[in-house]
Amino acid sequence: MANSSPSFIVGLDNGGTMNNATVLDPSGRFLVEHMLERPSRVREGPDLAIKALAASFAQVLDVTGVDRAAVTAVGLDTPASAVALLAAMRDRGYDIGPLAGDGALPGVADLDGDALIHAVIAAGGQDPEWLTDQQLSDAVVRIPAVRYRAWFAELPEKLKGHRKGESSLVGTYANPYP
Repeated sequence: MANSSPSFIVGLDNGGTMNNATVLDPSGRFLVEHMLERPSRVREGPDLAIKALAASFAQVLDVTGVDRAAVTAVGLDTPASAVALLAAMRDRGYDIGPLAGDGALPGVADLDGDALIHAVIAAGGQDPEWLTDQQLSDAVVRIPAVRYRAWFAELPEKLKGHRKGESSLVGTYANPYP
């Protein structure tokens, strides 16, 4: 049975100094006149940057009155801030892989957000609604659902929020798909 509830899309732009957020309704209309801004805190480290992005998400839902469970997609615009965040994580001891060569994340070593995004685009995705069978079979990373669920099961409980309506640091689970 199809879900007849309206679905909304949240757009987040994680910039070097500010996060911007907006919401689109099912007809594609923006529910805020201007993007909502709040400090991104990316220069203060990954923990605060992630909390600031989550706060931007919560703020735009509060301002628009959209229930988190009605959000079916989030668009995240991140090139420059993503490489800055990854570099900061590396500098704080997180293992993000090598800086160069096989397995290196493009753009991180030289803080080139465009290089990272071009690599992501070239790698393709996993969405069968938008990709051809050839693109899906050529995707660099393919994680079977069984493995993903096993990894998810290993997360600390406070990060999971995997039951419908349960909040966590990751968010409230609302996706009806496995």
